[in-house]
Amino acid sequence: MLKNLKDPEIIEKIKKIKLAIFDVDGILTDGKIYWISNDQTEPGRAFHVIDGYGLALLARAKFPTAVITAAKSVMVRRRLEFLGITEIYMGSEDKLSSYEKLLAQYSLKDEDVSFMADDLFDVPVLKKVGLSVTVPHASDWVKSHCHAVSSLPGGQGAAREFIDLIREANKIGPEYQ
Repeated sequence: MLKNLKDPEIIEKIKKIKLAIFDVDGILTDGKIYWISNDQTEPGRAFHVIDGYGLALLARAKFPTAVITAAKSVMVRRRLEFLGITEIYMGSEDKLSSYEKLLAQYSLKDEDVSFMADDLFDVPVLKKVGLSVTVPHASDWVKSHCHAVSSLPGGQGAAREFIDLIREANKIGPEYQ
């Protein structure tokens, strides 16, 4: 049964996380793509500043954080690099191979990792990780492969909601200094 992020069972899983992985479209953005003109080289996306600040706090604390996205976007890469995210895997719907590279790189087991994602090709990774999280607008099929769902929608604070729980479990951020 899908639980909310503050459920005691989920909090216990969050305490074990050593690597947090996020999807982009539908998680760090609301999933909308903006085509502004015919000569634009790539679509635009809107990121919520509170999600970004949460990612930056994890990066500053050197908490292992990664992004695996099927999108291949210079703008998305620039945004993630600006926030301090160094583990960025882009341009493939085969997210499992990127996930396995991260496991090997950090010498982790599945139960040490969380993945927050919302779409069909995310499911192979969602099924493997120790804590799989999605957003309210994900399909029922995707939700059926997740441990928890955020109360906030993607691109509107969902990632920050989860990040704040990770930060609290690990005493990361200015309020813990």
